[in-house]
Formats: sequence, structure tokens, C-alpha cells
Amino acid sequence: RLTALDWLYLGWNNLKGRIPTEIGRMTSLTVFSVDECHTLDSTIPTELALATDMYYLILNGNSFTGTIPSELAAFGTSLDRLYLQGNQLSGTIPSELGMLSELQVLTIEENNLTGTIPTTLGRLSVLQTLTMYKNQLTGTIPSELVGSSDSLETLELHNNQLEGSIPDIFISFYNLTTFYIDYNDITGSIEFMCPLGIEWMFADCVEKVECTCCSDCY
Repeated sequence: RLTALDWLYLGWNNLKGRIPTEIGRMTSLTVFSVDECHTLDSTIPTELALATDMYYLILNGNSFTGTIPSELAAFGTSLDRLYLQGNQLSGTIPSELGMLSELQVLTIEENNLTGTIPTTLGRLSVLQTLTMYKNQLTGTIPSELVGSSDSLETLELHNNQLEGSIPDIFISFYNLTTFYIDYNDITGSIEFMCPLGIEWMFADCVEKVECTCCSDCY
């Protein structure tokens, strides 16, 4: 009934169970946070996407299971930040997330996600932070990610099962300050990225990757 409520912050409590689907009826809601409750479980309700004015959706640090709902794409141009890290989410990353054209932060690390990195994430032209580490992602890092090159500052892909080499076109990430690709099966040289002056760049450069400018080698 709280249809005029703008913010709902319930994080850092001992909440248990599931998120009520009725939250989606709060059509004026711009911020919804249940971060770091740890014992919230069940799946992420698709009905949340009915709150189409949502600006921040903060669900990290819980025990949510199931997949990332593709229905979240219904947030369209409203959603600015999506925090899903530190849960038990599984399945693949929905390609529909590339429709969130105003998204600046996407954090999905520390889950059980599988499959490849969707090329559609390159459509997120104002994205500043993309973190996907500590999942079970496979395949190569898509060159299409450079679609967000004007704004991307943080790209953390470490502790996955990614392979292949880093695309040469990543030289276009001229605003990048943090780039972690260690603990994967990535090979080849990333010397071409040294002129970018990336402050924090971690790679498996003891044996697999050639990098004389990396901050740390593993």
C-alpha cells in the first residue's frame, strides 16, 4: 500500500526468508536495499522489475539462489546500480542486462554463475564498474566489452575459468584504473595495455601472461 514510498533500506539486519513480490507494486520506489542480511534466501522475484523507477537495487550479501532474472531488463533507463554479489546465484548471465542503458555499476562476483560473458554488456555505454570475479565463467573475454570504453574504470574478472588472450582492442579502455584477470587460463601478452598506466593490474604473469607493468603477478 506504500505506493508513494521512495526509499526502502533494510540492509544489515537479521531478515530471513524471501523478498515479498508485493515490493514490485511500490511504483515510486527508487532505492531498495536488503544488503548483508545473509539469511535472505529463495530466488530474486521477477516482480521487482515492476517498480520501473528503480535507481539502486542492492541485494548483495545474502543467500539468494536461482538465476539472475532476465526480467530486470524492464528497468530500462532507470537503473543506475545493480548489486548482486555474494549470493548463491547460478546459471548464466542474462544477455538482457545489456538493455540497462544507464547502468553505471554491475557487481555479480562471488556467486556460482557459469557460461560465457555476454557480448551485450558492451552496450552499457556509461558503465564504470563491472565485477564478476569468483564465479565459474568460461570462454574468452569478448572484445565487444570495449563498447563501454568511454567510462569503464574497474574490470575484475579474476578467479574464473576464462581462457584465450586479451583482445588488442582493450587498448581503448583509456579510463581503466583496475584490471584483474588473474587465476584464469588466459595466455599471451598484455604489454600493449602498459601505456594506459593502469594503477592496479593483476595477471598470471609468472608463467601464462607476458606483462612487465602488472602490479602483481601470480
